[in-house]
Amino acid sequence: MRMPPGSASGLDLPAVLQALAGKGLSRLMVEGGSRVAASFVSADLVDEIWLFRGAKEVGAGGVDALDALPLSKITQSQAYRVHASETFDHDTLTIYERA
Repeated sequence: MRMPPGSASGLDLPAVLQALAGKGLSRLMVEGGSRVAASFVSADLVDEIWLFRGAKEVGAGGVDALDALPLSKITQSQAYRVHASETFDHDTLTIYERA
């Protein structure tokens, strides 16, 4: 399903997922940037999150992982629990799943 650029802000995400389910899709990997990620997390439509974090904080020009939504919405939420975590040199991959 392709959407015109800039149209994501007006999407009814549950309706989109329902339409995809109607086409037989039962799993979806969402990879579209911080606003898209925040939209799915805010709408409580996420079952699994792979969060890759570096050891150093990104500077002033960096993009927050969840746009204006604080990362604690995942890392300190009762809705998710850590499923696995692995360190790669100075970086960490943490996989969260719905609790």
